[in-house]
Amino acid sequence: MATSRSKAAEVTDREVASACGLAQRLMRLHEAATQVWDEYRRQGPGRVDERLYDAVAAAADVLEETLAALGGDEPLAETVRSMRDLAHRCARTSLGLSFITGEAGLIARPDQHAAYERGLATIRAAAERLQGAVGK
Repeated sequence: MATSRSKAAEVTDREVASACGLAQRLMRLHEAATQVWDEYRRQGPGRVDERLYDAVAAAADVLEETLAALGGDEPLAETVRSMRDLAHRCARTSLGLSFITGEAGLIARPDQHAAYERGLATIRAAAERLQGAVGK
């Protein structure tokens, strides 16, 4: 009986470690994507330090690998991919999350701004859920 309990404890320990690691990776992406977003809102399209995107890309790579190894959470994986794309556009394209019109010039795309903020909220909520589950 002691053996089955210790195996159960090992499984629980691995699950807790996995949840902790995933929560930390989610927070790394959240922090990096927040830096890009804050800079984008302060500076505007085409003025974000491109190097800020590197941290987003690295965190997204690790998260995608982790989610795939864990059997994946497809909605969360899609959010990670979306955040990478949106952060890339903010930091590495001249238009950012905007478009150009002949009459008005550069116009923000509210749907893409909202998508960025939703992505940040989703990633943060997922990390907090995992942290809460580990703390129980």
